[in-house]
Amino acid sequence: MYQTIAKWFQKKPPQQEPIKLPSRNWREGMWVMHDNRVAILFALSSTANIHYVDAITGNTISALEVPISSLRQARYLEIPECRRNIPEEVAKGLGYGA
Repeated sequence: MYQTIAKWFQKKPPQQEPIKLPSRNWREGMWVMHDNRVAILFALSSTANIHYVDAITGNTISALEVPISSLRQARYLEIPECRRNIPEEVAKGLGYGA
């Protein structure tokens, strides 16, 4: 019985605060710009894991962890042409402006 009562009074570990992202609707797979280079937002946590891509081939060149605040969403014409697989009107609706 004493063990049961002791369990009731044990301190619970503090809950982690959810990560607060900037107001933009960031999502994995989004085309972004970082340091004037085009990249894909690969993973999102308190930082952003981005993959830089080659502007001609669209292949991944390197990966990097960066602060989310250093990113902006890419414009449609900044996305490598070989990777633009949706019409410009649809891209604009997703936030990829001209």
